[in-house]
Amino acid sequence: MQKVSVVVKLVAWIAAGALVVAGLLALVVPAGSDLRTSIDMRAKTIPALAVEPERSLIYDSHGAEIAQLYSNEDRASVPLTEVPSTMVAAILATEDREFFNHSGIDWKGTIRAFLKDVSAGGVKQGGSTITQQLVKNTMFAGGRGRNAKDKIREAVLALRIEGQYTKREILERYLNTIYFGNGAYGIKAAAERYFNKPVQRLNLPEAAMLAGIVSNPDGFDPITHPVSARARRAKVLEGLVAVGVITQADAQHDDAAPLPTRITPAATYGPNTSFVDAMQHYLIDQDNAASQALGATREARRSRLYRGGLRITTTWDPAIQRALDAAVAAARLDGRLSVSSTVIDNRTGAVRAVYPNLAYGRGVKALAPAVRQPGSTFKTFTLAASFEDGYSPDDAVNGGTCSFKYPVTTSDWAPKTDRGGILTLRDAYAFSVNCAFARLELSMGHGTAGPKRVVEMAHRLGVTHPLAPVSSITLGVSPVTTLDIASAFSTIAADGDHRDPAFVSQIVGPDGTVLFDLANTTGRQVMDPQVARSMTQVMRGVIDKPGATANRAALAGGRPAAGKTGTTNGGTDIWFSGFTPELTASIWVGQYSCACSLQSILGGDAYGGRVPARIWSDFMDAALAGQPVSKFIDPDPTAWPRRAYLDENGRRAYYISAPTPTSVATSTSTG
Repeated sequence: MQKVSVVVKLVAWIAAGALVVAGLLALVVPAGSDLRTSIDMRAKTIPALAVEPERSLIYDSHGAEIAQLYSNEDRASVPLTEVPSTMVAAILATEDREFFNHSGIDWKGTIRAFLKDVSAGGVKQGGSTITQQLVKNTMFAGGRGRNAKDKIREAVLALRIEGQYTKREILERYLNTIYFGNGAYGIKAAAERYFNKPVQRLNLPEAAMLAGIVSNPDGFDPITHPVSARARRAKVLEGLVAVGVITQADAQHDDAAPLPTRITPAATYGPNTSFVDAMQHYLIDQDNAASQALGATREARRSRLYRGGLRITTTWDPAIQRALDAAVAAARLDGRLSVSSTVIDNRTGAVRAVYPNLAYGRGVKALAPAVRQPGSTFKTFTLAASFEDGYSPDDAVNGGTCSFKYPVTTSDWAPKTDRGGILTLRDAYAFSVNCAFARLELSMGHGTAGPKRVVEMAHRLGVTHPLAPVSSITLGVSPVTTLDIASAFSTIAADGDHRDPAFVSQIVGPDGTVLFDLANTTGRQVMDPQVARSMTQVMRGVIDKPGATANRAALAGGRPAAGKTGTTNGGTDIWFSGFTPELTASIWVGQYSCACSLQSILGGDAYGGRVPARIWSDFMDAALAGQPVSKFIDPDPTAWPRRAYLDENGRRAYYISAPTPTSVATSTSTG
C-alpha cells in the first residue's frame, strides 16, 4: 500500500512537472491559449507588486510619537539596512538558502522537496522561493489558487520579478510583507509585538524564533504553542549551523533563551486619545486642505489614514496640555461636574490642547466636546456686528428692564436683567447687561433681521454649529462647542484674520513626499482690523474693569487678556472664553449627563466669571510662563463714529436728555 502511495505521488509530480514545462514553453512558442497569454514572458510589463497597507504614525507638535493607526493589517516598513544581519540569515537559512543564487525558482530545492515528500510518506516540504512567496502574497488579489494555472503563473512572475528587481529589493519587500502572527505584518511590527523593541535590536534567538513563525504563524505561536515554537526555533538554529552562520555551541546556548510570554500591542488600531480622535474626524469627515490631501471622498481619506503609511505631525502640544490638565485639577471640582476646553494658537489656528484628553475607548460620548448653550458669550457677536454696522463702543443704551412683542421680536420676549441706567456699549458688555444687548440686537433690525446679523457674524468668525436666528440668540440659546468659541475668539485676537482650527501641521507620505503643510496655508480676512481691535479693547474690560464679570480671569504680571463670560439661565452651563495675543482658550463647566442647574453643587460660584474664569487664568499663567509679555494693538479712536444713543428702534444722534430708565428688577444674570 505504501508503494502504491509513492507511485501515485510520483505520477502527480511528473504531471505537475509536465505542466510547468508546458507553461514555460509557452513563454517562447507563440500560441493562442488563455494560459499562454496570461504568462507571456515577452510582455514588456508585469503587474506591479501590490502596495501593502501600512500603519500611519502620529506625532505631537515636537515630533514625539503619540499614536499609531492601522486597519486590519498592522505593518510598518523598514529598509533592509535596518534589519540585523542575523535576522536576514535566519530567514534565508529557513525559507530559501539559495536565494542569492537562483533566478526566482530553485529547481534543485523543488526536486529536493519532492524527494523528501515522497520518502517522508506524506510530510510536505516547502519548495517555494522567497521570490515566489512574495509573488503569492502580493500579486494574487484573491489569493493564489492551488490549480496548475496559478502555480505556473506564480513561477513565471517570480522569474520576471527577478529580472526587474534586485535581490536586496525583493528581500526587503518580502520582510515587510510576510505575516508573523498576532496581527503583526512585516518584521518591524513583529519585533514590536513579540519583543517590544525596534527591529534593529533583535538578537539571534529572537531572530530565529521569528524566522520559524513564518511557515505557520498559528502553529508556532510562542504564546499559545510554546512547545512547538521552541522546537521550531531549534530547527532554525540547526539551519544556521548548517550554513555556517553560528556554531553548534552557539545554537545550544541560544536554544536556552526564554520565549516571549505576552504580546505587546504596539499599535492602537484606532484613536488612543480624544485629541487623536478629533484629528481623525478632522482628516476624514471635514472638508479642509489637510483632508483634501488624503482624498476626495470619506472612504478614500479613511483608507489613506489607516493604510497609507503616513507620518502625521499634529498641532498638539504636550506642555500646553499639561498646563490645561493642571488648571482643571487645581479647581478641585465636584465629581459630578465636567469640563470641556479647546486651546488655539492665534497665529496659525493650530489646536494646541483639548480637555478632556482621555484614553479613547468606552464611554465615547463622554469624551466628545460638550455641545451646550453659551449664554452671554454670544453678546460678543452682537457687539461685533454692531461695530461693523457703524456703531461706537461709546454709544449709549438703556440697560433697564425690557419686554418686546412679536413682530418686533421673533416671539414675545422679556429677557431678565440685573443692571439699569444708561450705559455705554463697552460697559454693557463688561457687566453683561441682557436688556442692553437685546436692544442693541433689535436696533440692527426687527424680527429676524437683527438676529441674522448676529448669526452671520458668529459663523463668519468661526462658529460652525447651526444657529437659530431668533431674538434670544444674542443671549446664547443655540448650543455650540468650546472649539466653536475658541475659533471665533481667536479670529478677533488675530486682527480679524480667520484660520480654520487645525489638528494637523504636516502630513508626509511613505515615500517622503509632503502632502500637506500648515505653514503653507493662509487665513481669510473676515473682519476689518479696526473692528477686531475695538472688540479686543472692549473685551479687555470684562477682566480689567472693577466689578466686571471676570475680574478673576486677570493674569499674573499684568499680562494683557480679553474675554467674555457666559452663564445660562439657572446656571446649567457656565463658560469663560478669552485670549492673549498668543493663545485663545474656551472653558465650559457643566454636567455631561444633563442640563441641570449647577447651583446645588457650586452655590454662588455657578457663574462663568467664577470657576471657568479661574481655570482659564491658571491655565494661561502656566502656559505662558517664561514667555515675554505681548501687547494687543489698540484701535484708532478717531475712526469710531460719533457717539449715539440706541434702542430697539435703531441708532440716532445722542442727546443729553436721554430717557432715564425706571426701576430695574434684579434677577440672575446670564453673564
